[in-house]
Amino acid sequence: MYKVLIATTSFSKISVRHKKELSRLNIEIILNPHNRKLRKKELIEILNDEKLIAVIAGTETYDKEVLNLSYLKFISRLGSGISNIDFATSKKLRIKLTSKPKLTATPVAELALGALILLLRNLDHSNENLKNYNWIRSDGYSLENKKVLIIGFGRVGRKLASLLKSFNVRILVFDPLVKKLNTHYQKVTLKKGIKTADIISIHVNTESQILGKNEFKIMKKNMILLNSSRGAVVSENDLIKALKSGVVSRVWLDVFKNEPYYGKLIKHDQAFLTPHIGSYTSESRKKMENECLEEIINFVKKIKV
Repeated sequence: MYKVLIATTSFSKISVRHKKELSRLNIEIILNPHNRKLRKKELIEILNDEKLIAVIAGTETYDKEVLNLSYLKFISRLGSGISNIDFATSKKLRIKLTSKPKLTATPVAELALGALILLLRNLDHSNENLKNYNWIRSDGYSLENKKVLIIGFGRVGRKLASLLKSFNVRILVFDPLVKKLNTHYQKVTLKKGIKTADIISIHVNTESQILGKNEFKIMKKNMILLNSSRGAVVSENDLIKALKSGVVSRVWLDVFKNEPYYGKLIKHDQAFLTPHIGSYTSESRKKMENECLEEIINFVKKIKV
């Protein structure tokens, strides 16, 4: 018998077809027992089972210690980013690693665009006022003619840029890995982009800080900030100071350094927060889940040959 851990808590019901195939191959599915993001210690305890050879992973940590203490042979990432997985160690231990970047780009980019329009027009505040029987109409801002800095020009960043084209915005791009851009976009340094942009949207695959005290210091007043990549890339303390000073007028965060998030920004009126739902559309989740299961089933079939 082989065991497979579904570490993410958002996994839907396994289809009858996949259940039959898993049963035929004598694969036991282990569900996340804590119904939240697994802590490192909890993950190590679960993976310390020689029959548990594969995992459908979320954003929990798979560092050198976790991987060395496991019996894993396959990690199927239910999502795109793999910055939570020690790639060098997984390669050394011959652990196969896959992710789903193609399936997450559109839903994440669509959500970022939706959040941006909401922030520009203060739709969340208007909704709250009206539900409290306050008929208050306040001015927002148009998206047209704004300068939008996209930090990270991978699949999500490129998709957002294509969605923004019809709004007649000027798109600035910071991504050291990108060598050439078409004429619709302007490649800039991080410093220049931060100094000139009206809106910043972050789409990177790293846990390293990108925006901190020095970066907020050179931003234009009334900046709008969007982050749907990794929580650690923005310093929360410096962001709060920037919100209080008016450097950042509104911020949308879908990711946080510690999740679930119950921090200071929850009580900040100018912060619009969502619980890491970037890829959460029925269409994309179903496709990703099916791909993860099929990858693991095919992997086990090869072992048994």
